[in-house]
Formats: sequence, structure tokens, C-alpha cells
Amino acid sequence: MPSWLIHEANIPVEFIKCDVTKGEGHNPQFAMDHGISHPLYKGSVPCLVDNTDPQHPITLTEAGAICNYLAGKYAPQFTFSNDTAHFANMLRYIFFSFSELEAPLWNIVHHTWLPIPAEKKVPQVIPTDEWRLTNALTVLRGDLKDGREFLVGDKFTIADIVVAFHLGWAARSAHILDMNNDEDCLISWLKRHQQREGYKKYSAME
Repeated sequence: MPSWLIHEANIPVEFIKCDVTKGEGHNPQFAMDHGISHPLYKGSVPCLVDNTDPQHPITLTEAGAICNYLAGKYAPQFTFSNDTAHFANMLRYIFFSFSELEAPLWNIVHHTWLPIPAEKKVPQVIPTDEWRLTNALTVLRGDLKDGREFLVGDKFTIADIVVAFHLGWAARSAHILDMNNDEDCLISWLKRHQQREGYKKYSAME
């Protein structure tokens, strides 16, 4: 999802593709080859390496942290001042999306196609993760049923990117959302944001 923000804001970066299905992210040589050196890096994707300030280079993992960093440093039009209620609500949606949408989505992935040891896969937990997703989507519908264009305030922010990314993932992988159901406020909201040029450029990279 940081790549969506990068395309929205036209931030100059070098993209390095990492194929998680082949375990590239957990290959120490891959990290060394691409200058990723950080004690917290354990094959996380995405990972940002920013050396624009030689005195304070940064290697950052976790998509939410990367989006917040990029918006704060390079794309303030996609965030709010951190002493405002809008900023607090933006973070609320971001944290909610990672805990209530991404967490069960990753669980489903781990117990289906992600290359982890077979003895670690427990497909019996998938219905519980689908139930968690359904509950989270109900919460979001409660907010979006008012027809708002953006989650917070009157502009597109990293909260919209994070939530839209996870909703798209849910529609593709968990089959919890029906993308043909335009009467669902989640679908109509998601489709509007998927028409953005930044999303189209990001999606073309996948």
C-alpha cells in the first residue's frame, strides 16, 4: 500500500520487487544485495530505505508506519496536522484496518497458500477469521452508509489508502465482499477510490 501513496504523491523512489511466494524476503542475501540492514528486518514486505539525509538514514518496515512517514515527510496533503481531531481519527481508521482487517486476512493467507511449513497450517481457523472480517466490515458500513467520499474530513488521506487496500484484499482473497454489489456502500466507496490515477499506477505494478 505505500506504493499507492508513492504514486499519488509522485515521490521519486526505486522499487525493488520481492516475491514472498518464493521466500525472497527471508533470504539474508536478498537483504544484503539491496542494502537493507536493520535489526527489525526479518523479511518484512514492504520495507523502505530512505538515505536522502545521509546524517539520518532510515530503514523502516510495517506498511502503516511507512505510509505515515512518507506522508509526513514528502506528502503532507495526504495527512493532517498531528494535533488535530482529524489526525486522531485518521489513525483510528488505520489502526482498525490493520488489526481488524489485515490480521485475519494474513491468517487466511498463512493457512492456505503462503509457503510456511505444512504442519503449521491450521485451515480449521479460517471460518473464525472470516467471521472477524464480517464483523469489521459491518463496523465500516456503519460509517460509510452516510455516503461520505473520504473516511476523515474532506480530503483523500492515507486512511483511505489503507482501508481501501484491505477491502480490495478481502474481495480478492477472502471472498467476503461482492465487487458486483454496487448497493453495498463499501463496494461503491472502494470502487470510487480504485478509479484514482494513483491506484491505477500502483495496481499496474502488481
